[in-house]
Amino acid sequence: MCSCKKYLDQKNNLTNSGVETVSDVQQLLDDVVSVNLAASPYYGECSADNYYLTQQVLNGMSYYKGYEETYTWGKYPFDAAGTDLPGWGATYAGVMIMNVALEALDKMTVTESQRQAFNSVRGSAFAFRSWYFWQLVIAFSKAYNEATADKDLGIPLRLSANLNEASTRPSVRQTYTQIINDLDAALKLLPNRPQTANRPCKQSVYGMLANVYLSMRQYDKAGLYADSSLQINRDLLDFNTLNASATRPISQYNNEISIYLVTYGRPYNATTKGFVDTLLYKSYADNDLRKIVFFKKNSDGTFSFKGSFGQNYPFVGIANDEMFLVKAEAEARAGNSEKAMEDLNILMRNRMINTPAQPFVPITASSAQDALQKVLTERRKELIFRERRWMDIKRLNLENANIILTRNANGQIYTLLPNANRYAIPLPEMVLKVSGMPQNPE
Repeated sequence: MCSCKKYLDQKNNLTNSGVETVSDVQQLLDDVVSVNLAASPYYGECSADNYYLTQQVLNGMSYYKGYEETYTWGKYPFDAAGTDLPGWGATYAGVMIMNVALEALDKMTVTESQRQAFNSVRGSAFAFRSWYFWQLVIAFSKAYNEATADKDLGIPLRLSANLNEASTRPSVRQTYTQIINDLDAALKLLPNRPQTANRPCKQSVYGMLANVYLSMRQYDKAGLYADSSLQINRDLLDFNTLNASATRPISQYNNEISIYLVTYGRPYNATTKGFVDTLLYKSYADNDLRKIVFFKKNSDGTFSFKGSFGQNYPFVGIANDEMFLVKAEAEARAGNSEKAMEDLNILMRNRMINTPAQPFVPITASSAQDALQKVLTERRKELIFRERRWMDIKRLNLENANIILTRNANGQIYTLLPNANRYAIPLPEMVLKVSGMPQNPE
């Protein structure tokens, strides 16, 4: 939880703010700005290969060295001194809120008439905390590898609102164990569907578990949890019904979402100053509606992303489109190519032009490996700027995908080789100085 003094003072006031009732805790968790709009540090997406920056944009970032450092996988992805904490501080602030909530709930005596509300808010706190931890470990630790998970460095697991407790770095395995334990606890407490899309529910927790196990490359479990999420609700937006030319064609709260989580992001993602990777844009077929729903053409011929849900902040939450893709990938990896294509086509029928004059033609696969490749291709195109690509590159390179990243900046070519140490983004230097925790290996 180490951060700037202002942040520590603010959180210390929170711990003494008199959160005494279930209603008080619910109000704490319903603070959308602190809880839902800071759901990811977003450094992974900014380090990944869905976008690029021009030299002109890079030159304009001199006031904040950390932008360029993140883009080129440098030593200080915060600022030149490693002291500024966007992303890191905001996400751990969310962890603090959940710890305050859980500790307040532990002190309460609950009547039977309050039990449902108590369980819902307690389950929500576990779900949110686990999500923050998972987003942090995806960015700041190596990919989960069963062979090295006990020695690879995880992220600080703040489980108490006591700011005086020392921060340590447990292993990646211990980090994932805590994440799964929190989600298991949430699953037992939450209703199937939420009262509002800003609150967790069983469906969204199943989706979170699907993502966690996918990142662990435990594909059978990922597929089962994705299926459990879809068993509760499997609605999809039909892109044929959207106003594709609108500034924001996808509504903020729509029937695909099981929990609405976004990130403030950084000013250099492709919704603002960056541009969509040219080859990625060209990979969308002309009859693929995502090509116009997701992207806008700029006056200079480049393309920017406009496909976030209802606003400029990138959506990073759980939605049914992703669950169909997780399930399809699990089926393909299990050798069930027909089932994989069935799941994939449920999604693609709602993404491609599908009219009487131009009906959708289902995708087919010649083998399980062909099915897997088709699913992974659509996964990248569907989940662009959803804070999944960094995780995917890391896990797929452990599957020998040999994805190599390159940047052209300041007259130099920067390269990030598969499984390089820099896939664990360096922690802020100030955090390390205060806590004594070890830095990620260079």
